[in-house]
Amino acid sequence: MDHQLSLLSDGQYTCALCQQKWRTQPRSSCVGVPCYQYGCWPDHLYTATQLCRMHLKPPDEPDGYYSLVKSPYRRLLYDITKAMPRRVPTERQRAAISKMRAALVEKYTCQGCGRYDASHGQSRSGVVGGYCAACWRELRRRRRQARVCAWAKAYLEAGDFIVLDSETTGLSSADEVIELALVHSSGTVLFSSLIQPQDPQRSDLATHIHGITAQMLATAPRFPDVRPTIAAILRHFRRVLVYNADFDFRLLTATATRYGLRVPGGAWECLMEQYAVFHGDWSSYHQSYTWQSLEVACAGLAGSVEGEAHRATVDALSALGVLKALAARADALTVAVATCEREGAR
Repeated sequence: MDHQLSLLSDGQYTCALCQQKWRTQPRSSCVGVPCYQYGCWPDHLYTATQLCRMHLKPPDEPDGYYSLVKSPYRRLLYDITKAMPRRVPTERQRAAISKMRAALVEKYTCQGCGRYDASHGQSRSGVVGGYCAACWRELRRRRRQARVCAWAKAYLEAGDFIVLDSETTGLSSADEVIELALVHSSGTVLFSSLIQPQDPQRSDLATHIHGITAQMLATAPRFPDVRPTIAAILRHFRRVLVYNADFDFRLLTATATRYGLRVPGGAWECLMEQYAVFHGDWSSYHQSYTWQSLEVACAGLAGSVEGEAHRATVDALSALGVLKALAARADALTVAVATCEREGAR
């Protein structure tokens, strides 16, 4: 609606409808009713919210308004004498309303923590699908851990296997294995030995990590000497569990290649990748779960073995302990996830 403007004696413009004044012609449209300063309107004018609280229905047309700084920039005012009483709901309607409200409360109450979402799923931390954001993350974590523990239990029950661990002179393909341990799934140590490097005078042994010195390796057998025993065990037990399988397989293969030999194949399984999923430290950069050290896995699952860390036999037994600790949690986690999902589906 356009303003009905008239020019005053002082040079200002005024509107006969909204009664506002401007120094220049206004560009805004007119509401068609008087505009009041905040709190200065007549006593018989009320906002729609105020009338609703008094169980009154506002009339179709407003009788005034006041300006707001933010959107919607104006608040309409209505004459209370024109308002109509709201219709009183019947007993059946009240029962239906109560039932609807109870259903909304049930739908938007988190099944995990019991928090009610008054926004009805509209807020960022609202309840969607029966869970708030925090409880949904916790349920996803439990599901993820349940899958890993179920895998560990199935791996243990699938039959005999061996756990392999090695200590090396470094991390690159130019390095070699200087200690190797093969532990049966029952915990029996099938093989454990230091291995003399191809160059006995080699200085870079990574002693600061595993504590193996050149003096300790001076009387150790060479790889060709122990390879028949290692190969026989790997041929008999085709399932090989390793904490960081890719690294150990790569270095063991590189060591064998130095002597023109090769390592028997098999089904190598990486326990470190499985525990990374269980631990749940997600890397946005790598888009994968961050690998955790064997010490972290042992501390998190109380599966440590007494002995010197970063030695092949102790680490192999520790890895076996991590697998068994994961498997021991499988049933409890499966039940917990099933309970949460059942409660969330109600």
